Parts: sequence; structure tokens; C-alpha cells
Amino acid sequence: VGQSFVDPATFYHRGVTLRALGRRDEAIAALDQALRAQPDYPEALRIGGLILSEAGRTEQALAFFDGALQSRPRYFEALLDRANLLREMERYDEALEAFSHALTLFPGNADLLNNRGVVFIDLGEFEEARADFEAALTAKPDTPEALFNRGTVLLQSDAQAALESFNQAIALRPVYPD
Repeated sequence: VGQSFVDPATFYHRGVTLRALGRRDEAIAALDQALRAQPDYPEALRIGGLILSEAGRTEQALAFFDGALQSRPRYFEALLDRANLLREMERYDEALEAFSHALTLFPGNADLLNNRGVVFIDLGEFEEARADFEAALTAKPDTPEALFNRGTVLLQSDAQAALESFNQAIALRPVYPD
């Protein structure tokens, strides 16, 4: 008599695929099966957090991201998703803290620096924002988001430099709605 074994990875990958197909309810069911088999499955918790966030269930999404980070504290994508969600929720001080914490684990990461810079803009701290955008561009010079964001900050003090930054962003990404 063989034992039945539930492979959480199979259900996780099924859930990811179903989410990509826009079949949210089925994706949730597959991820639930993965988490029943392995409650501390960080990838399943993260994807569950993304689905909950997309559904507007932000507090539950944060709990899922937190669970993923309890299981794997240096999980870059979960750190980024959690910090971005806090910003979307307009919990700027918490978002700033989350991005700063992530930067202690991943110093010089262009995405984290750029996104923390946006939070600094939200808080009206434009010099800190500009410093983060400059650091992001030092780490990864061809980042249109950081170029655009730097241009936004420069508009307050140097319109010509702002225009140059916007032009660089457009050169990298010609179809850039922002």
C-alpha cells in the first residue's frame, strides 16, 4: 500500500499558470492546496499575496507577504512587493521603512532605490528622492523609471536637466506613457 504524496510545487506552478491565464479563483484553489501541503511555502505565499492585492484585499495580502518573509527573510520579490503595496496603501512611513530594510539586505539595488525615491516624493522629501534616483542610475544607468522620476524631481529646480532626464527615459523606452 503506497502513501499518497502531495507535491506542493505542482500546485504552486499550477496556481501561477492559472493566475497568468486570468483564472484567479482556480489559481487561489491551487495555491491553497500547495499551502496545505507546505504552509510555509514562500513562493506560494508571495503569489497569494499578489492575487489578494489585485483583488483589493490589501491587509490579507500584507499578511501573505509577511508569511513569505518569515519563511525566507531575504526573499527579494516579497520584500519589493510588500514595500510597493504599503506605498499603494499610502502608508508611506511604513513603505519607507520597508524599502530601507530591503536595501540593508540588497544594498545598491536600483529597483529598491528607485521605488524608495518615489516614497520620498510622496513624503515631500525631494533631496532624498533625488539622491535615491541618482544612486539607482549609478547602479543601473539605463533605467527609464529612475530617469523619469529624477526628471520629475528636477522640474522643481532645473527644467533643462529635467528635460534631459525625460529625453533619456524616452530614448530608452519610446513608448512611455508617463
